[in-house]
Amino acid sequence: MRHPRIAFALLLLVLALAVLAWRPQGLLAAEYARLRWLAGAEVKSLSAAEHRWQYLEAGSGPTLVLVHGFTGSKEHWLPLMAQLSAQFHVIAPDLPGWNASQRVPGADYGVIAQADRLHAFIAALGDEPVIVVGHSMGGHISGRCAIH
Repeated sequence: MRHPRIAFALLLLVLALAVLAWRPQGLLAAEYARLRWLAGAEVKSLSAAEHRWQYLEAGSGPTLVLVHGFTGSKEHWLPLMAQLSAQFHVIAPDLPGWNASQRVPGADYGVIAQADRLHAFIAALGDEPVIVVGHSMGGHISGRCAIH
């Protein structure tokens, strides 16, 4: 073959695509692990509002609670956590019913119910006062929680 580097690059591309097609969740888990490492974040859990919550925690300083939006997860905040954790104690939970946090059959997972749960989660952290930042539906939940 005249261009061994091109052939090698194509082989690597085919292998990467084969792995992606075979086990994409493995690649995603590896990427989340890399992002957690870069952010210095740990996976933790606690019980609040009759749900088991899983969350990420990093840094020290004033506490920021980052709330994901509809169909989101705590991992969506990892790139920002890497930047914020130098000056803040950053917490990013999975809202109940989403990703790794508990979902209770028949429970209400609307904005008002989630805002009440978020308030209980923050109280369980014991770090009040906190700054709450939300994205999309997480912003709506955060606003309702602030009214609480």
